[in-house]
Amino acid sequence: MGEEVVLDGSASQGPIAQFSWQQLAGPAVALAGANTSLATFAAPLVEQPTLYTFELTVEDSQGNTATDAVDVIVSPVAAKACGQKNETSADVVFVVDRSGSMSSSTGTGETRLDAVKRTAPLLLNQFGPTVRSAVVSFNSSAVLNKALTNDHDATLAAVNALFPSGGTDASDGFQRALDALSTAAEPAQSQAIVFLTDGDSNASAIAQSARDSGVTVYAIGYFLDQNGEARIRDQVSQPAEEFYFSANDEQTLETAFSAIGRALRPRFVAFSSGSVLRVESGFSGAQPIIDNVFLIDDNDPNAQESDGGGGSLGMQPISLPLGFLTVDLGLAEASAGGQFDDARTQGAVTGRSALASVAIDFGGLARLEIGAIDARSTTSLITDAGLVPQADELGTTARLMLPGFEAPMPLIENQPLDLGFVELVVGERVEEKSADRASLTVNGVRLRVGGEEGGELVIGQAVSSIDCSPVSPASSP
Repeated sequence: MGEEVVLDGSASQGPIAQFSWQQLAGPAVALAGANTSLATFAAPLVEQPTLYTFELTVEDSQGNTATDAVDVIVSPVAAKACGQKNETSADVVFVVDRSGSMSSSTGTGETRLDAVKRTAPLLLNQFGPTVRSAVVSFNSSAVLNKALTNDHDATLAAVNALFPSGGTDASDGFQRALDALSTAAEPAQSQAIVFLTDGDSNASAIAQSARDSGVTVYAIGYFLDQNGEARIRDQVSQPAEEFYFSANDEQTLETAFSAIGRALRPRFVAFSSGSVLRVESGFSGAQPIIDNVFLIDDNDPNAQESDGGGGSLGMQPISLPLGFLTVDLGLAEASAGGQFDDARTQGAVTGRSALASVAIDFGGLARLEIGAIDARSTTSLITDAGLVPQADELGTTARLMLPGFEAPMPLIENQPLDLGFVELVVGERVEEKSADRASLTVNGVRLRVGGEEGGELVIGQAVSSIDCSPVSPASSP
């Protein structure tokens, strides 16, 4: 439910003895305080603007009455894209070395600082609307170049405005970063510092203070020797292998920015699958056929690359004995895939299962024939529209033939049928949706057979889901 709506009749004039509110139009709501001057109700969640009309009747001690009506329009709550909750998921301060040594060449015709400017989008472009970023730069002293903001293009512009000069005081850079985090108007769920330097770091004490206060510290050692790297590895969150990156060329710098960006962006899980035949239980341990899966799991700290699986697989016609059932499947294909932008604010996952024909013989008791199955499930993530599950039409023509009946029985999609010895449903759709998660399962045929030789199986299944529940990156002091 949404916010509380107050219906205020306190401005009614005269010696009022009784108030009475009633609803005249709109989907029914529960009115609290309907016999008082102030009635309230919880605004329902609606998909389009919806008109509600209420009437107030007042009565004085002489039995005289007067009425008036009020219209209330309840609008849809603006849906949030993945990770776009009201709270800030992370505050990240990028601490950049702009000392004179950053004017040195990388060996590819650009300076070290220019290389940072060119590759910094690999870090910043992965941050969605609930990640705030800031820039602190340092040479002999440090400056807050850009305060915490959701406008990551503005943060990148501040990086691009830097120029190299002077000495190196990394400690002051860390201090300015901590000041920016500690003075944030609204605290974030997590805080992080991304520190980059090509010089010796004197920030051990302040880095320890940052870690002790719960700040996750990442560092990129840029063209450092072995001793310089060892000192900075001691300043990052632990284990150092997850929070320290060595960069000595263009490729390793890009790798570092990309990896840190993935770790700090709003966490995300997306899944899709297509299955020609999936055995849920029973049938003597029969295995699924053509089970194609696509998975993105940013919540897995051990995943080096989150996007995985997917593709498309096909199969020739096949006849399968399953207990007293015989399942005949025609040409079939199962596929799964998905694609999202770096910040996980737009994209979709889709599962599909297509079969040219399906026939199931129930040991001579009945025969189910389906002309074709084309089950598709898509869950989309659209900026400012939230999570949108979609099921394409199945395109099935299903009929059940029973002994003693000349005409086959047509089956209606998504309506279960109980025949006693078997329960079945064709064109089943199972949808779940909340602010943070949406999933959609489309089953061409799902049937459950009782008895020792029975079980449950699904033919032509397509699944898609997106879970935007944020998980903060783990950090140890």
